[in-house]
Amino acid sequence: MAKTVKSDAKKAAKKAAAEHQKKLEATVKAAYDVDPATALAPFLARPFSKNGIDAVAAPSTVKQLSADDKKWIWKLLEGNMRPVFGEEVWKAREGKDKKNEMVDDDARYIIVRSAPAADPENADPNGPAAPGEPLGFVHYRFVIEEDVAVMYVYELQLDAKATRKGLGRYLMMLCEALAKKASVSGVMLTVQKANEGAIKFYTGCKYVMSVISPTKVEPWAADEYDYEIYNKIWDADALKYLERSARVQWAENKKMFDQAQMFVMSNEELNKELGKELAAAKLAEASA
Repeated sequence: MAKTVKSDAKKAAKKAAAEHQKKLEATVKAAYDVDPATALAPFLARPFSKNGIDAVAAPSTVKQLSADDKKWIWKLLEGNMRPVFGEEVWKAREGKDKKNEMVDDDARYIIVRSAPAADPENADPNGPAAPGEPLGFVHYRFVIEEDVAVMYVYELQLDAKATRKGLGRYLMMLCEALAKKASVSGVMLTVQKANEGAIKFYTGCKYVMSVISPTKVEPWAADEYDYEIYNKIWDADALKYLERSARVQWAENKKMFDQAQMFVMSNEELNKELGKELAAAKLAEASA
């Protein structure tokens, strides 16, 4: 009887997991179907105006990007991130990965450009940017992350002239507003440990290190990872799924770590015994 009950419980759990996965896939599909221009219309209707920056934001798919847009996005991305990753890592892996990510079919963008001057003839020639000049962008996607449907921010990049003006917070506000309109559970992103400015920025935007970040699920090997995962989750059930996933990952990683430690210790003990045997053999040989 106990075996039957256990088997039934496993079947029920498997069925529930399949249904949850199906629901997540439907949520992501529906999120992509939401028109960001419509969802963000109240925010996009008025220009961003703060700290000497006047800018307008517009959403875009990869197919809607012009050739000039793609060149500008790559130039800005490479210029900002190459120093963070370092020349060797960028050339070996990250540069190629980033370039592929930016033109993936699932990639979505919100691009901010300087707002056209109300009176072009009297516009300040020493202003922060020429009318329509791109100032920054955010690259996002809707994904399933550890049994939770979220918006994942792949990139948030600003031109040097547009930093520390509030434009980054504005873009993250747009992302969060769109994520809520799209009915996903929150926003996630990856930050390089070396990018201290970015970490300070995101924590200032009320993002916290996710329970599934490497430091949380594999603390004894955290130094092996060069990144952390941050998130802002507003759905209580989603938080429970993330916490459950984190517990599973922690247990699995700890088991592998303990096994590796046992192997190392066993080898150390073996080497000690071999050392003793060699020493005894040399002593016997010297005495002969």
